[in-house]
Amino acid sequence: MQLIFQLLGTPSDDDMKRISSEKALDLLKKLPHCKKVNFKEKFAKANPLAVDLIEKTLEFNPLKRISVNDALKHPYLAKFRQPEQETDCKTPFDFEFEKVPMTKHRLRGMFDMFDTFDPLTLTITRHFIPLTPRSLTAHSPLTHCSLLTHRIHLGGGFGVPARRESKA
Repeated sequence: MQLIFQLLGTPSDDDMKRISSEKALDLLKKLPHCKKVNFKEKFAKANPLAVDLIEKTLEFNPLKRISVNDALKHPYLAKFRQPEQETDCKTPFDFEFEKVPMTKHRLRGMFDMFDTFDPLTLTITRHFIPLTPRSLTAHSPLTHCSLLTHRIHLGGGFGVPARRESKA
């Protein structure tokens, strides 16, 4: 945290009010006070638009931080955008998998799940087997099968959506 604050500065009292954890708040208050670095001076040789975008994404307070949609509309990303290919996420992300305890076996399985990568077609083929029944949900495609092959076509570059194909 100290390294982060040395760059971004110590959060203001208003920003600290957003922190609900007493332990986290106590820890932050014990750190030395730091002044925010001037990004334009620190990164003087970088593209000024890139510096502006980075500064807006690194805002401590999430209410003051640039939104994803505004970041995508930022002038620095204009040359990469393909708005006609962008879609909004219709359902919230499900992060239940993060609640499953990480074990050495599970970590090894994560590294082993990448079987092939074909640089000519930009395709990754992953085979994975669910490690615990608890990690499955009723609507999970893995509920009734033990092996799923998932190919991700990475597309032609930034802004090109990935195509996903699943086989059970």
